Amino acid sequence: MKSIAILGAFGAACLCATTAFAGEVESAAVKTFGSCLNDGVYKTSAFIDYQVRRSGDGAGERRFVWEAGKAKRFAGVDAVEIKLQIGSETGFEYYVATKSDLTRYGGKSGSQTLSYDPGERFPGDLKSDATYAQTSDVTVTQGGRSQTGVSKRTLTFDGVETVRTPFGSYKACKLTEKSVVTPKGSSQVVSTRTEIEWFAAEGPYQGFRLRVKQFGRDFGGNFNFTYDVLKIFKYKVK
Repeated sequence: MKSIAILGAFGAACLCATTAFAGEVESAAVKTFGSCLNDGVYKTSAFIDYQVRRSGDGAGERRFVWEAGKAKRFAGVDAVEIKLQIGSETGFEYYVATKSDLTRYGGKSGSQTLSYDPGERFPGDLKSDATYAQTSDVTVTQGGRSQTGVSKRTLTFDGVETVRTPFGSYKACKLTEKSVVTPKGSSQVVSTRTEIEWFAAEGPYQGFRLRVKQFGRDFGGNFNFTYDVLKIFKYKVK
């Protein structure tokens, strides 16, 4: 159900110049995932304009613009609306962020809306090698019709790795998110997804995702791709 074109679309690519090297795990002072959270990224007026390279499915370079607007009512909560533009496509995502916690409530792309109840948490107190488990109802609405499924999700903080980019090397929190979605009242699996993310733990881009890898299967079939940030044109985060 996360196959909405824009949702979760930040990604990465297998770019030699921009790689998180396996085995290069740091014994950094970062003890919890909260060290890699920056609520400023999700606050009104945040603006990030950047170029990524996608490898795997749909390989190529893409320009991303992330713009945080005002809080709006979505899925029963007041959440900051993030406008995410990828080339000619535009979508919206909804987050509530504090200095120690991040919750994603869903998003909109075209005529389709996806929402989570409760919202998907990224707990800041998650320790290295620890796993957080959560079950949420996920509802997709399109053309006045809604379908609700159950998302079973785990989030594991894999520790700190070095991510090398064309604009510098950064220690980053590696986070592995796995989810399985089934229709409500059924055991049939309609979507499986693994998303591995690297959030900068230091420097001017602390809290920003430098790399994302996604793979799994949904209604559209199998998918497997990676996004790497190549260049940051503008980074305005309070």
